[in-house]
Amino acid sequence: VTTAVRKMLSKDENPPINEVLNAGFLPIFVEYLNYHDFPDLQVSSCCVKIFLNASQFQAAWAITNISSGISEQMEHVVKSGALPLLVQLIDSPLTELSDQVPFFKKTIFLTLYSSYRFNTFTQVIHFVTE
Repeated sequence: VTTAVRKMLSKDENPPINEVLNAGFLPIFVEYLNYHDFPDLQVSSCCVKIFLNASQFQAAWAITNISSGISEQMEHVVKSGALPLLVQLIDSPLTELSDQVPFFKKTIFLTLYSSYRFNTFTQVIHFVTE
């Protein structure tokens, strides 16, 4: 489901951001971002780990797409608590997630810049990690 919603949000023209927000997907995506460490998983559980990492990647991408909307939609992302979790993903050892770092940085910066009037990425990171 996460991938399907992310694909809908990736449409070039009129992505259904409000519909996704109204359907309650944002808190689910934020929850997926919390799945960044699996020290207790055994080798036999590698498929679960791969699934959760893929879901985390899709959720991060979907959140990035949501925050690319109008300022009201960006505000939903800020209030959801997603930004500190996206900041944590910047240092992810997972290639799929680390490849998205430029998009995460842009999302974080633009979301906070438009909402709180920061003008440097350092100010944004400081605000998010306080």
